[in-house]
Amino acid sequence: MRPRTVATTAALLLATLTGCTNTPPPPDASPEVEVTDYGTQWHGDEFVAAADYTIRNHGPAPVEYKIRFSFTSDDYTNMTWATRTVDAEKTATGTVSMPWPDHMPSPKVKVEELVETPL
Repeated sequence: MRPRTVATTAALLLATLTGCTNTPPPPDASPEVEVTDYGTQWHGDEFVAAADYTIRNHGPAPVEYKIRFSFTSDDYTNMTWATRTVDAEKTATGTVSMPWPDHMPSPKVKVEELVETPL
């Protein structure tokens, strides 16, 4: 086996440290949904809990996603759905909100369920 050149070693190290490779995820990779920010705010006359999210479609075709979010604070939990269409191998962002009791602290938000419909 030949020894690696400095350029090859540097490229391998960079790819390892940054996670950058030319290998795409497998076609059956699950979509990733991530809640990126959440909190409460007044929206006009209504107090709402809101969450920003991203969803990644690793597949070869567009997909409609229905995402069920839970909003939980103390002993109070409420859920809502968001629908988002994401093109093949793309990432989309969105915001989901729901009325929230103004005497309750800001909720924690999680993804509870994900339903995929290929288009």
